[in-house]
Amino acid sequence: MGEAGQVRASRPSVERLTQVATLAAVGLVLSYVESMVPLPTALPGVKLGLSNVAVLVCLCTVDARAAALVAVVKVLAAGFLFGSPMMIAYSAAGTLLAFLSMLLMERVLDAGEVATSMVAAIMHNAGQVLVATLVLSAPAVLLSLPVLAAAACATGALTGMVARGVLASLRRRPARPRVASEVDLEVAPGELVAFVGRNGSGKTSFALQWAAEKNAQVAVAAGPAGPGGRGGQAADGRTTRAAGGRASRVGLCFQDPDDQAVCDVVQDDVAFALENRGADPCEMRARADAELGALGIRELADRPLDELSGGQRSKANVAGLLAGDFDVIAFDEVTAMLDAASTERFFSLVDGLRERGVGVVLVTHRMEEALRADRVCVFSGGRLLACEPPDSLAADGALLERAGLELPAVMGLAGELRARGVAVPLTADPLELVGALCR
Repeated sequence: MGEAGQVRASRPSVERLTQVATLAAVGLVLSYVESMVPLPTALPGVKLGLSNVAVLVCLCTVDARAAALVAVVKVLAAGFLFGSPMMIAYSAAGTLLAFLSMLLMERVLDAGEVATSMVAAIMHNAGQVLVATLVLSAPAVLLSLPVLAAAACATGALTGMVARGVLASLRRRPARPRVASEVDLEVAPGELVAFVGRNGSGKTSFALQWAAEKNAQVAVAAGPAGPGGRGGQAADGRTTRAAGGRASRVGLCFQDPDDQAVCDVVQDDVAFALENRGADPCEMRARADAELGALGIRELADRPLDELSGGQRSKANVAGLLAGDFDVIAFDEVTAMLDAASTERFFSLVDGLRERGVGVVLVTHRMEEALRADRVCVFSGGRLLACEPPDSLAADGALLERAGLELPAVMGLAGELRARGVAVPLTADPLELVGALCR
């Protein structure tokens, strides 16, 4: 696990596999296209190497290992497509020599795409002619090599120019934001991190997947906690922590409290996580009472859940998460249906959690709420665009526009003032802003 506060790519292999699969498919299509091109000789299996453009693009955009994988997939797929073992032999020999020449030209001699492609096309045909010579036991086949080499110069130059255009287009593209599933987020004790984005931006989906992965990490790292270590608990009841550091167990608090209820009575519902891990009944009751008391709702312990108000239900859910020893609690749009007063009470609850050292993740579409956090993760189209402090986000108009977000009018004015060096809080409250300006 990374250090607290670090955001890092955790699944580069997924993107790498996608790139290889895409380029291999392109190579296969080109193999099929070149099979339709009439050749100046009837020699079986000899091709002009059009499909090697996919290998060249992969070599220049990913790395040699990925390019070699594209080449192998292309050879096997072409043999399967055309249904001939000899096609695999012809293609394998040509592709091998073409790939080795690409490595020499591109990585050693630093030649351009056109020159590299021309040499690769020539070597591609040379490899196939050598195989044909062995299969037919006719050295005279080699006499066709000059003709094929000349043709390869023309097609190699053409495919080289295509590869150069593709690479130039890729290099002009801005860096692709990370897919949410490729991102691993560490939340420090007592830290508040907000996930913000428009509806459908992927913030809730990421929160659910992230919580599942974090809890899986704790289960994998199951082992006795060190002296004074807090740790979590595995299914067998053992206290756990990550090797070399503290594991983070993540609890989820859903927008609709009904989605989280397990038992009918408040105290039973709060104690459910402890009961599920085989805790002593006396310990369960004492812990449930303690957490309900900490949230100021101990008098609700024996009440049925369906008799509680929305705010009381939310507090009961939080009490259950606290009783379960979660290090981080993620709230999914819990303020969406709350009025201003209830929202402030919710943030008072969040402040109390942070004082206890519990990390908090707040999933919201409201910028005024997100900017209360220590860090704000901006989502759009299922991708994480940025994760940065509120001041930086408020000053980044281009990022907000890209995500389809905008600051509240008062907060936008506060941000402009801060950018001009005026010491005012980043607030959406007009009275707070006016008071700061007067001071």
